[in-house]
Amino acid sequence: MKRLLILIAMLPGPLYAEPTVIIHILNYHYVTPEVFAADLKDQDNSIPQKQIEKQYFDFLKEVESVQREQVKILRRMIDRYNLRGVYIEGLSEKNYKGTMRFIETLKKYEKEKTRPESDFDRSVEAQNKLDLLELGAAGRLVVKGELSTLLPAEDSEAFEAANPVQSDGSDEFDMKANEKREDAIVRNLLKGSRVVVITLGKDHDLQDNIRRLSPKVRYRRLDIVFGRVELKKMNAVYKQFLALQTKKTSDAEWTRFEKKIHTEIDPIIKKLEDVAGPDYPHLQHLLWAGRDYLYWMLKDCRTGKKCDGENPVKDHSVQELFEKHLKEAECIINE
Repeated sequence: MKRLLILIAMLPGPLYAEPTVIIHILNYHYVTPEVFAADLKDQDNSIPQKQIEKQYFDFLKEVESVQREQVKILRRMIDRYNLRGVYIEGLSEKNYKGTMRFIETLKKYEKEKTRPESDFDRSVEAQNKLDLLELGAAGRLVVKGELSTLLPAEDSEAFEAANPVQSDGSDEFDMKANEKREDAIVRNLLKGSRVVVITLGKDHDLQDNIRRLSPKVRYRRLDIVFGRVELKKMNAVYKQFLALQTKKTSDAEWTRFEKKIHTEIDPIIKKLEDVAGPDYPHLQHLLWAGRDYLYWMLKDCRTGKKCDGENPVKDHSVQELFEKHLKEAECIINE
């Protein structure tokens, strides 16, 4: 028994399993009134204060709208992948504890708050709204108890080295430092398992970093609103399909066409599976068209059938159902 315990002690510690998918939710940053005003004044030093305040108010409404959509996407992913935490841009080992303490303060306020009765109460409530905006969609879900925690995406040294703001206040983008920062982010993400989610600015694309550091991991970028590009691609594929239907197409041509479709449409289906649902009916219709009917329709036509094989909806061919869902998606998108 003693010998067995010694052997177990000599074994290497357990290694984490790398994630199979990294999902990058494109983030739109909240900035403070001071930073926003300074930005506008850099563009036009004569801009009146009232105009700055109006533009900042519009900016806050836009950020709030974006975060509402991000919350919907994250809730979908929490249900789908049983997520406990989301990796956050700007969060590192240096500021993690302070951020989590801040979240605990917001949790306490949300739990104990009452209807504001005085100017002071209203001022506190307004500040709380700004605090939640600054925290972001994932942080809001931690405050609500729907996520367990936020996860640090950054390495503090790499993050600080890539900061474009110089000591004299000027901006200077360092591509090499930014690449090192993105490498450090990916290394942190690779500590997760199964499906890993990060909220990160849309200017960052981690595809090359992931390909270099862990080529087997898949990478998906999700914007808060998508569908138009995906609809356009599916319509283009359908147009090519109809053209092939009208001529005698060889097996080699069908094979090339099917390969092209898998290359173009499979990634779209994966993205749609992440977010399609009652909140995004146009994406649900695109998912049904692509996942449930497109490949079935191709198979039937290639084997010489009338593209109407057995299907679960009486009196409708597979092709008709594909067309129906594409049209439904298009109507919703163009509303």
